[in-house]
Amino acid sequence: MPTIVPSFYPRFRCIPSACHHSCCVDWEIGIDEDSLECYRTRTDALGERIRMHIIDDDDPHFALFEDNRCPFLEESGLCSIILAEGQGTLPEICREHPRFRNFYGEDYIELSTGLSCELAIQLLLKEENLHFLVSDIEIDALTPSESLSLTPYSFSPIFSEYENTFLEKKYTILQLILEGKASYDTLCQNIFEYLSIHNYKENARRAYQMLPSIDTMNADFSKLFNGSKAEISHVAHSNMPLCNIEKKNLLAHTFFRHANTENLVSLEAVFAFSHFFVSLISELIECRNFDKIEAIRTLSAEIEYSEENTDRLLEVFDDF
Repeated sequence: MPTIVPSFYPRFRCIPSACHHSCCVDWEIGIDEDSLECYRTRTDALGERIRMHIIDDDDPHFALFEDNRCPFLEESGLCSIILAEGQGTLPEICREHPRFRNFYGEDYIELSTGLSCELAIQLLLKEENLHFLVSDIEIDALTPSESLSLTPYSFSPIFSEYENTFLEKKYTILQLILEGKASYDTLCQNIFEYLSIHNYKENARRAYQMLPSIDTMNADFSKLFNGSKAEISHVAHSNMPLCNIEKKNLLAHTFFRHANTENLVSLEAVFAFSHFFVSLISELIECRNFDKIEAIRTLSAEIEYSEENTDRLLEVFDDF
């Protein structure tokens, strides 16, 4: 099945020992059925050790240590399972994170990395000419990057006639974002007009007011937006602000991730949400003294990785 990826994806390599926010800490690590069956039937020492740390209930997962660390996370930041046997023995969520996929029937897959990973953020922000590439085979987490055969993206040969209208519009919007020469604000205004979005400010205000009430991993996140205004103006830059390319790349990648046929909202709503997401990042940098990598990582972890939070915010913008 053909796979479409953003141009930075082939350079993504997980470097856990250099990660300041390990995905093996604070996250519940679920175990898929195939991996669980494998662990149950292994008779070697590694299988026995893995089973010691499994909570085998209706939602099987690894029992984290008291400091919320995975029991297989070593002090070096490396995974003892990978060190013993490689990624193939990991549960699916560990192999896949931070990747996401959008499926379009049997026609093709969109694949990229989520932005709760600081390395993925750095690659995205540094990409001066973000574009999309196509592989004629399905790519998964175990596919060696050096084996990928990628060509510049062209949707006409692979999109089914059934999906054509949605996908043509999606990639037209992506093209407008990535090839636009105007400033970020002018670019967004032009796309608002192209999509006939006239009530963004009101919906953004409603979405902003919702932030203190969403379910988050870190209670301090919601407090960031209590009693604050939804618009930023004339703020002294305490950190280096996002440049035009960085904002465009964030907008395009957020739209690429959330614009799919599984969402029951319009492309207009997804674009408005994506612009809102970039605006929140800007606020954390300009008003809350966040480093830009940490601002993006925090928002992605608290919003993009919660289907409930994302769906609630998308629905606010699905009113135009």
